[in-house]
Amino acid sequence: MKKLFIILLFSSLFIMLPVKATLITNAFDPSTGTWTLVQNGDFENGTANWSNGWGVPWHGVLNTTNALSVSGNSSAQLTPTSTFTGAGYAIEQTVSVIAGETYVLSAFFNTMDLPTGNLRIGLYNASGSNLLLLGWTNLQYGFSAWQFAYEQFIPSSNSVLLRLVHDNDVQLGNSGYIDDVAITRVSNFSAPNSVPEPPTVVLLVLALIGVFKKRQRFSI
Repeated sequence: MKKLFIILLFSSLFIMLPVKATLITNAFDPSTGTWTLVQNGDFENGTANWSNGWGVPWHGVLNTTNALSVSGNSSAQLTPTSTFTGAGYAIEQTVSVIAGETYVLSAFFNTMDLPTGNLRIGLYNASGSNLLLLGWTNLQYGFSAWQFAYEQFIPSSNSVLLRLVHDNDVQLGNSGYIDDVAITRVSNFSAPNSVPEPPTVVLLVLALIGVFKKRQRFSI
């Protein structure tokens, strides 16, 4: 009986442990993934559907830029208006979901102009309880390439609040970029495929050439 109780206790603890977000930092092809964008989640319509949260405009604002994008022509640029430490600023949007269903929150992050500070997406139930934080300490900062992060969640309400957050040790001019913010039913989601690095491609080509030559020798 005692042994069974211990097993059940550890099982319950395992179930309650949060699932850590998956982060892809190596080269990938965004066209191979499948997700459902939130309204204007690709920021092709400027800042439409996004509203100012706390700290705007005193600490920062949401702009869009054509300098960086994953798909389309634009991405969100979280731009600080002052140098600060601690609480920063947030941009938000409410999204309709079905309570009890399993979804995936996903987004692309770029930190090339952000050597310090935190960049993340906070997700909250209608009651205000925290569901998950995407990005944040999982990201590589000062990293030139896009990073793709995703994590599952189960809402307890029929709407969730998304917050794009930029805070902690932020210097004026240190912008963070986010693109293709999506909330997708888990059955419809797939992450983008990795793209072989150039050395890997060269090795594959050389291997194929070697196989071809070997076949030629045997056919003579």
